[in-house]
Amino acid sequence: MVKTEGELLISQIENVLDHNEIDLKNLEQDLKNDYLMRAKAASYIVEREPEIEGDVERLREIAKMLQVDQLYLFDATGTIYSGTHPQFNGYNFETGEQIGYFAPMLNNRELEMCQDLTPNTSEGISMMYAMVWRTDGKGMVQVGLSPKRLLETISNNELAYLFSNMPYRQGSVMYVVDKESGQFLGSTDSSYNGKNINEYNVSLPDDLSEPRIFYDMVNGTSYYLVIKEYNGYYIGISQRIADVYRNISKMVTLEALFLILVAVLVISIVSYHESKSREKEMEHKTALESALEKAEAANRAKTSFLFHISHEVRTPMNAILGYVSVAQKHIEDKARVMDSLNKLNDAGEHML
Repeated sequence: MVKTEGELLISQIENVLDHNEIDLKNLEQDLKNDYLMRAKAASYIVEREPEIEGDVERLREIAKMLQVDQLYLFDATGTIYSGTHPQFNGYNFETGEQIGYFAPMLNNRELEMCQDLTPNTSEGISMMYAMVWRTDGKGMVQVGLSPKRLLETISNNELAYLFSNMPYRQGSVMYVVDKESGQFLGSTDSSYNGKNINEYNVSLPDDLSEPRIFYDMVNGTSYYLVIKEYNGYYIGISQRIADVYRNISKMVTLEALFLILVAVLVISIVSYHESKSREKEMEHKTALESALEKAEAANRAKTSFLFHISHEVRTPMNAILGYVSVAQKHIEDKARVMDSLNKLNDAGEHML
């Protein structure tokens, strides 16, 4: 099945959304591993220097050294007894949902946990917390960070930011709409961001599991639309009908120019081969004429040779035949026979 340009663009947007989610997940996992290592480092220091457990300033110095925003010491029951922010001393896993995330650690001392990016309910800031058990089993150590790198990446990976940097054809708009709220989350036309798709009176088809191509009026203008439902979003491309026809006209012109160029190229190739063929024919004809001339010359030479040979041979042969006849007629005349033999010998030498 051949996909239309709109369907191909929908596939590209799907890839952008997928890669965006994968990048965020990979970064978040890397940060979690890093924060767990910092929690282990803090635990190691506290175990080696037990006298600092109640020293808030010293704990803050360690937090600064480890580049964490908060550091808390929990006892074996899951209650904070010291930390960089003493106002939270006495909090435990039952105090709230955020801190209660780490409650499973009470039943498994091999467990290490790092929370997803979560708003800090008491301070109203986004934080990530990592917690590990101390190797001596006396309690747990927790570090908390505001992951600036992750927050910056999330900001850069917001759909509004991503779509603002996507290339697009003039007269067309690519966008992502939250299916539940109808809000535009990102668009190549920033004027759409934050608005609701219902403002444009678009009649969406019921089944959008596959890209649907249709035409609709948007604020009095005819549009060609390709829309698909994808992971809780509507992703789509809209283009004015007038621009579609204008682009088609340009494409037809370009295709015509391309065909002309192809025709010129084909004619040039054919002409070249015909020229080469004529050259070969001329060379072949010249070679035949030369061979004919040589054959005729050889024939003339043969004829001349045979003529002269015939003359040179015929005369002595006549003489030889004549002397043989005389000798036969006068076989009894020894003198005549000897004379004839001598003349036969002369005629034979003449032939040589």
